[in-house]
Amino acid sequence: MSKYQKQLELFVENIPVARKVFKWQESSKVFLSSLILTSKGIHADEAVLKETRKMYDKNTSIFSNLKYNSATTITTLLSETENPAEVLKNINEVQTLLKEQKFYKDDYTALVATQIVLNTPENEYEKIAVLTGEFYQAMKEKHRWMTDSSDYMYACQFAMLGLNVKDTISKMDELMEELMPHFKWTPNSSQTLAQMLVLGDVASENSTSASQKIEQILKLQEMFKSKNLKVGSEFVAILGLIVMLPISLEEIVDQIVDCCEELKAEKEFGKYNAKQITFMFASSIVIMALANDMQKETSNSVMANIITNLIMQQQMMMAILLATVTISSIPTNN
Repeated sequence: MSKYQKQLELFVENIPVARKVFKWQESSKVFLSSLILTSKGIHADEAVLKETRKMYDKNTSIFSNLKYNSATTITTLLSETENPAEVLKNINEVQTLLKEQKFYKDDYTALVATQIVLNTPENEYEKIAVLTGEFYQAMKEKHRWMTDSSDYMYACQFAMLGLNVKDTISKMDELMEELMPHFKWTPNSSQTLAQMLVLGDVASENSTSASQKIEQILKLQEMFKSKNLKVGSEFVAILGLIVMLPISLEEIVDQIVDCCEELKAEKEFGKYNAKQITFMFASSIVIMALANDMQKETSNSVMANIITNLIMQQQMMMAILLATVTISSIPTNN
């Protein structure tokens, strides 16, 4: 049995339940809801999801950014909490704090607020919101045309880890300088990967240098390409996640390719999804399984927690990626 088989089976099992609750949403959002539940080892409960959605719709204005593309994702995350209504109230409060940091009223701000509430004690909301704003402004000052609201999520990760703003941005700049020659046509990829590598270095106990990790990322691109899986610029963060894992590149590429094939064979997922979408969900499933194994090992537990948080971040960001990337082959629910 594959190492990721339990996660794959639970993901497929959760899809029809999520589809009943989010009837008129695109299939990709239904898949994402299933993936979020799977990452927590949760079997989807239709009644709980429906009740949470009802509460969410009742307590969010039609003009709220909580009604944008992130709504299904946030609803699913709330369904895992003991008091969804209270958590939603806190999310709105944190959004107010983020708006004071001049964050836009968009999906990313809603997701950052959710991220802070789910991972931070209530008495630290303001501190983390302010520090998130400081990280974002520092990035914006350095790379004005490359930095946008999608970087709120990484700024938030830096803030929650309590990193130093000046040192972190300096390290990012060094990494971007090394990455830029390889991503001339997609410079934003350099910034995304630099952010991922900085986060990976926080708890990494191995001696792999940043230059070696960049070489691994470039090698991964070629390995996936040779398997007819070109990693688009929107999904390069997945490569940054992979190089954090204590596994050979050959092994994880084979696992992800195999998982892609298994997903396409599943009726609930379907074989007509675009390759990039299948790759995105397959890689998430495989990485989740590996992170779960890491958490069982004391020596890797800190790194596993960071990877788990990053997986959650990527899942949250998928809600917007799926809405902004034009993929005509994604089927919709009828």
